[in-house]
Amino acid sequence: MLLDHSAQADDAFQLTPAMRDLLQLATGLDHRRAPYRNRIAFNVKNEGIITAGECEGFGLIIQDHAEHYGRMRVYRVTRSGFAALGRHTVKATILAPAIKAAEAALSAANLPLPFADAVA
Repeated sequence: MLLDHSAQADDAFQLTPAMRDLLQLATGLDHRRAPYRNRIAFNVKNEGIITAGECEGFGLIIQDHAEHYGRMRVYRVTRSGFAALGRHTVKATILAPAIKAAEAALSAANLPLPFADAVA
């Protein structure tokens, strides 16, 4: 539950169509019934970066700084993002990159990892 920092995200606001589209593209739900990936990248000059920022503000996605390349910014969907899409259970392998990105961000900020004893 490292990434569940906005657990009531789907109750606190209504997803905009652009936010839903972004989450579906990042998870592969635009093509399949079950999520099979957890990654989306935007050029910093692309309009989608604004929607990504909105989703990040609600805790639906997180930047994966280790995966950025050039002007491309890489995002991962969090547990809250999957919940906002109605996916309350997600394979650990799909969620793992987002957890890794969150741990890296916390480590870079010298913040303790929540549930560190459970992860170790």
